Amino acid sequence: MPPLAIIHHTGPHKISSDILQLIQRRRHALNSAVLTTVYCADNFLHLECPIPIPGHTSILTGQDWLDEMLNGHPERCLDQLGMYPAAFLLLCWEFERNGELGDSRYITSQEQTAIFLYWMVHGSSQRELMERFQRSNDTISKYTHGHRVLDVAITEFYNKYVQNPADSTPPKIANNPSYFPFFRHCRGTVDGVHVDSFALEADVVRYRDRHGNVTQNVLAACDFDMCFVYVMPGYEGTAADGRLFDTARRNGFALPQHRYYLADAGFPNCDLLMMPFLGVRLNSFDVEIDDNEDYNSDDHPFLTGAVIPERRVLAITAEESKRANERRQRIAKSMWDHYIADDSS
Repeated sequence: MPPLAIIHHTGPHKISSDILQLIQRRRHALNSAVLTTVYCADNFLHLECPIPIPGHTSILTGQDWLDEMLNGHPERCLDQLGMYPAAFLLLCWEFERNGELGDSRYITSQEQTAIFLYWMVHGSSQRELMERFQRSNDTISKYTHGHRVLDVAITEFYNKYVQNPADSTPPKIANNPSYFPFFRHCRGTVDGVHVDSFALEADVVRYRDRHGNVTQNVLAACDFDMCFVYVMPGYEGTAADGRLFDTARRNGFALPQHRYYLADAGFPNCDLLMMPFLGVRLNSFDVEIDDNEDYNSDDHPFLTGAVIPERRVLAITAEESKRANERRQRIAKSMWDHYIADDSS
């Protein structure tokens, strides 16, 4: 049979239906071959629009992994999310109860919270989070750099649970004759705590603490039940505690008149804070004095009474400092008189 291209009508006779079908089939096969060739070239050579290939195909999805953590050994959840399963579920419930955080079409509020906590605990990169939770870059960004969960935590949740202490003598003071009535106006303690952090390369030097670690210095106040009553994060690791306190005080950190917190050597003796005397070390609210020991604030970072004037940026007047020193002196004298009276009896 001659090639299709040279078939001609040699007469009035019509081409049979079998020949027409053959022509159509060959044309269809030719078109299919051309399309297949173009498709393969586009797919393998990545000319313009390659066919997308799913990137996160693990059989263990982010929600499945989270369910495994919540239903497995409690220590696993603590290691991965920074808290035990019960605490995690309560946290999610708090976020959800007021409609602050809820399930979306594709991801539950629990997984949203888990992404944020895992990021905070491990400092994971975006790609590590994508692999861990089998989510896209956009989804991970919403709950990390997008601050979806963080915005909830620092607004209603923070205001509900981080509050000024009650204006009454704490039971741990009132029920202990060693502390009452001397510290009846004390409401807790203030200190700075260094938390591991990540900083841009240009800012790393400012965030290195005196041990060489990249940290944030966080100012925190706790009551005698070990509950936070104030938290101010965000300062670089080189920032001194006194500088943090000064900033916090200028921005509303306060107590009712005559009430105060205990603090160590990095802070000033003022109306809001009371420092111990020089050469006195505090340990669980117990005082220990050793006149023969050579104290050095560089060797003993928690030693009280070390004066570091060049690191402080404080707005404490001489009058306020005098009042604070007199208050401390009165308390010390009362405790000494009480000790002498008990010893005599």
